[in-house]
Amino acid sequence: MLHLKRDAVQGWVDGETIAVGDLAVVGGAGVEIVLISKCVGLFSPTLFTWHGVTLADKRVICVKGLYKHTDLFRDICGEQHYLATPGICSPDWKARPYTRLSRPMWPLDEDPLGLD
Repeated sequence: MLHLKRDAVQGWVDGETIAVGDLAVVGGAGVEIVLISKCVGLFSPTLFTWHGVTLADKRVICVKGLYKHTDLFRDICGEQHYLATPGICSPDWKARPYTRLSRPMWPLDEDPLGLD
């Protein structure tokens, strides 16, 4: 156990915070994992940094979430990759079997308006 915090928060806009519940940072073999008790998305890198996890020295940063982190980590990450993991809905929209959707429709079709 590297860090424990009851009623932990992450930063947000204008100095406000977002509650993430109880938080634990666990780790070993060069890996640090932040665990939170509330089902809350990532709104700021402070979810890591306020709880003892530095980001500048990391080779890989993994975030379980959908898209919000793209802007948050743009300045500190050389590359960003997306992984489709099991869950309620895969982020691979093109793989879904749509049966009532009129086509073409972005993002399923590259140029639905014929502008390219």
